Formats: sequence, C-alpha cells, structure tokens
Amino acid sequence: MPGIMPQERHPRGFKILDRYKKPKKSISLFAKNGSRFVVLINYYFWGLCFRSRWFEFNDLQQARDVFHRLKREKNPEYISGPLLQKQSAGF
Repeated sequence: MPGIMPQERHPRGFKILDRYKKPKKSISLFAKNGSRFVVLINYYFWGLCFRSRWFEFNDLQQARDVFHRLKREKNPEYISGPLLQKQSAGF
C-alpha cells in the first residue's frame, strides 16, 4: 500500500550485556526492552538456584556501577548502604 509508512522498530525482551559467574553466585546485567536495565543476582547451593535478587534502573551507567560493585563484594547478599541508595536513584 503506498500510503503506509514503516514504523520504527524497538528492541523487545532481554539482552545480556555482561555476566559474572562463580560456583555459589552469578551476577548478570541485562537490557530490558532497550530502555530499562536490570542487575540480577542468583545464589546457588549444590548447583540449584535457591535465591534471586533483582535491581532495575533507567540509566545504563548506574546499572554498570552496581554490577561492578557487586562483583567486588565478598558477600553480595549483604548489600551496603551506599549501594542501596544508588539502586533507588534510578527511579
């Protein structure tokens, strides 16, 4: 049809941007629908995932900062105060 203009396509779903894995935990950084960014932490016991934490951000730089801080922490299940403030800053 000559009167129909093509619509701009936006990415849908999740895209893995970065991943860090150890035997007892994994940390992943995702892009969600191209505009939201997610940091997901999974905790494992005997190879089974028994707990997950999910942090969502509007800004890629904030998500990357939290991802790299979680990689450096020894016990990411006990997240420090400044890290929680960084997480809520995206909303």
